[in-house]
Amino acid sequence: TYLPQVKVTEDMIKAYYDKNAQLFQIPEQIKAEYVVFDQSAVEGQVQVSDAEVADAYNKNIKNYTTPEQRTASHILITASRDASAADQAAAKKKAEAVLAEVRAKPNDFAAIAKANSQDPGSAQNGGDLGVVEKGLFVKSVEDAIYALKEGETSGLVQSEFGWHIIKLNSVKPATQKSLDTAREQIAGDLKKQKMAAKYTELAGVFTETA
Repeated sequence: TYLPQVKVTEDMIKAYYDKNAQLFQIPEQIKAEYVVFDQSAVEGQVQVSDAEVADAYNKNIKNYTTPEQRTASHILITASRDASAADQAAAKKKAEAVLAEVRAKPNDFAAIAKANSQDPGSAQNGGDLGVVEKGLFVKSVEDAIYALKEGETSGLVQSEFGWHIIKLNSVKPATQKSLDTAREQIAGDLKKQKMAAKYTELAGVFTETA
């Protein structure tokens, strides 16, 4: 055999190593420990009691109450406050004539409004003002709307815009969701709040542990 006759020098070894250095590389290795916390782990540590639900309900009762809703229509005969006395009188006379027509034909309010109202925002819709909210209309008009019963029509109501004839179309009474009905929603909201706080707490512990 020729193996004993082969001579390998240091220079030959170094040259081979330099050319094939990748053959002698050891992959990078790390040793690590880790901690995991997920939603199910956090959820298991959070509880919401009936007393907490009741307390949240009582403190936020407005969130579970729907206020009374009123819908109304009106007819406006315009007469600004700085109009002449003659113009004011003419506007009032026209408003009185329209009111007489409304009282004679109460079921034709929308048609009468469309034909006579000088309010550009509602006349083409038969005077429909939609759902009334407090603070949306001038005080005299608002007061008249809340003084009427469903289906009733007002007399002449004066405002800075002129003379109004107002009809209350519908009244939807205020409603309040009961505690039993709202319980599931409240408990869910409280649990989410507690879970968010627990996540923050565990994140702090995790940081310290790491």
